[in-house]
Amino acid sequence: MIARILGLFCLVTLLVAPAALAQTIDSRFGALRVVDASDGSQYLASGNRALAGTDGWRLYPQFVIPWRETTDVVVMFVATGGNACAGQFQFIAMSEDRAPRASAQVGTCSDLINRLRVNSDAIEIDIPAATARLERVTLRFDGRTASEIAVPRTEDDAVAAGPGQDVRRWHQKYPYEILADPSERMRFREIMGSEAVLTMMDLISVASPASVSNGVLFATGCRPHECGDYGAAFAVDVATGRPYAAMHDEAGVRVYGGRLRDLPRQLRDYVRSRRN
Repeated sequence: MIARILGLFCLVTLLVAPAALAQTIDSRFGALRVVDASDGSQYLASGNRALAGTDGWRLYPQFVIPWRETTDVVVMFVATGGNACAGQFQFIAMSEDRAPRASAQVGTCSDLINRLRVNSDAIEIDIPAATARLERVTLRFDGRTASEIAVPRTEDDAVAAGPGQDVRRWHQKYPYEILADPSERMRFREIMGSEAVLTMMDLISVASPASVSNGVLFATGCRPHECGDYGAAFAVDVATGRPYAAMHDEAGVRVYGGRLRDLPRQLRDYVRSRRN
């Protein structure tokens, strides 16, 4: 597993060998090895010594950053092997005059890297947040300590998306992609308010792509590992751009945009199935 990387803006050395095979991670100041432990896990070793705090189900080197004149940084993804959390990131500093040093593991359980920034003070990696209430989480490594910086989602002055192509463009796109668009969030804010839109984003995070059928864009999804009790769906009329939505959780089923009889058929059927 190599973390998906979007928009890198510095020179790095990518490591693409599968972690299941013996790996050597080379830097300007020495090498690290991924070692298979007797219990089936893996850890990093420098020479013949295990590097403390680097053990995990599987270790996936992402890249080596020639950072400062006397320091390289290895970025690792430490996989858990579980379904609920893919794993966390870890930074290893390689220096000319010091033994390798591993940071604490940090992250949001996502293996997606959206952006990498490198300057003389720190290395920063933007990754997706675990909640819709955050725009992103930035992992920051200053050479000694790794930290997580939560960046709140702010509603800007976006204009609500319109009908026609504004709706059709989302055919076969995932609901979280649709609701990540400020103009689409503004569309739904007109019927349910900003707080409810954020709740819907959390409730629809596990989903199949949305589709346009019979003049309606329809999407449905649920909360990870709780699909029976927590979920959401929405619909948008292609011709008018009018939105509709429904959510269900411990408080019951809530409908937005009209009465049950006013909803597009797909959303109406969804609501009835959750009320039974």
